[in-house]
Amino acid sequence: MEKIKGTLFLMALLGLIGLSSCGGGGNSSPTPPAQPSAAAGIWFGTFTSTVTNTVSRATGLVADTNSARFGFTDTFEQFSGVLRVVDNSFSMTATAFAPHGGTLPDGTKVGTVTITGTFTLQSTMTGTYSGAGDSGTFTLTFSPLYQRLSSFGLLKGTWSGEILEHSTGLTISDNAQITGVNTAGCTYGGHLDLIDPSFNIYAIHLDVDTCGSDNGSYDGLAYLSDEHEQNGTLNVIMSSPTLSIIATLNK
Repeated sequence: MEKIKGTLFLMALLGLIGLSSCGGGGNSSPTPPAQPSAAAGIWFGTFTSTVTNTVSRATGLVADTNSARFGFTDTFEQFSGVLRVVDNSFSMTATAFAPHGGTLPDGTKVGTVTITGTFTLQSTMTGTYSGAGDSGTFTLTFSPLYQRLSSFGLLKGTWSGEILEHSTGLTISDNAQITGVNTAGCTYGGHLDLIDPSFNIYAIHLDVDTCGSDNGSYDGLAYLSDEHEQNGTLNVIMSSPTLSIIATLNK
């Protein structure tokens, strides 16, 4: 009898575990990295090309996990990869993405760029980049926006802006599920996840459908800022294997 009771208890426990692993939505209670990256942060500044002699405003997003995105807010190019950090130095072999409908300096849409640099903890980041027909330097400054908390409650709501060159409306549910459509008839679905609730960088996944050559699965990083109201602007840098999306949406 005691053996039967024990077996029934074990079956019930396993059932509860199975239920807890099911269901949709983003990750609202992640386990923060054991050793968060010293280079983590939201960084603003410029990239200066020594090939084209242009200066481009840029945003750098570096998550606790060293996942990194550098997006050019003027040209909508981006570099994506994982930083290798040693002391106050870093390097990254990044994938370079051309802006939507454009090309990189070497005429391609996707290329490889090598990035190296140094940083002062939560202060400045400087370095060089080379590849895809371009090379130059960059200087970025740490933003205190990074030190805000992240939560699904801050994301919930209706957001509007431009994605893939068309006006877009997205709705984010209380468990960070994304649905939406743009004026060209493209549909969106996906989710956001918390990386570390102590900091203002989110992981984002977006599936684009009924959008012709822009169809695909896009992944990247996002953060909240204050363009019109506190935490009322969602900034996204993400890519599919072949296309870049850099977007700003407001509540």
